[in-house]
Amino acid sequence: MTRSKSLATSKRSGDPAYAGSHQQRKRVSIFAHFLKKITIFEFKNKFNLMFFDNYNLHQKAKIRSTLIWDYNPDRINWQEIQVVVVQRVIERGRMDDFYAMLNLYGLEGVKDAIKQIAYLNAKDLSFVCSVFNLKKEDLKCYTKQQLMIQHWNS
Repeated sequence: MTRSKSLATSKRSGDPAYAGSHQQRKRVSIFAHFLKKITIFEFKNKFNLMFFDNYNLHQKAKIRSTLIWDYNPDRINWQEIQVVVVQRVIERGRMDDFYAMLNLYGLEGVKDAIKQIAYLNAKDLSFVCSVFNLKKEDLKCYTKQQLMIQHWNS
């Protein structure tokens, strides 16, 4: 009895969880139920969206020089190091780096470079396949990984 009484008093005391009308609370609970049922990847696939669809709006984005620390920034040929840039942006990049990479190479250029990358860890491989709608069998890093013999203790 005391427990139900304390819950009733917390509802009346202005607790933010109970703020708003009954209709607003009902909408929030329906939305929360919807979020539990669908993941972001299912949402993307259902509505055919790409995470970086709006990369054209970020024309001022630049790739950070810390990602390409071993190249002279004054004499970089961006087309020659395309695979290196794409790999480092995938592994260590921020959103601005992704926007700059897509503006620099285009969507198809990035996909082609991803297919040529020699190594990606499992998390980055899954991310790339999901975001850019690629099959892991088409990626060099996946086929190369399948060819490597794993020992029992590794």
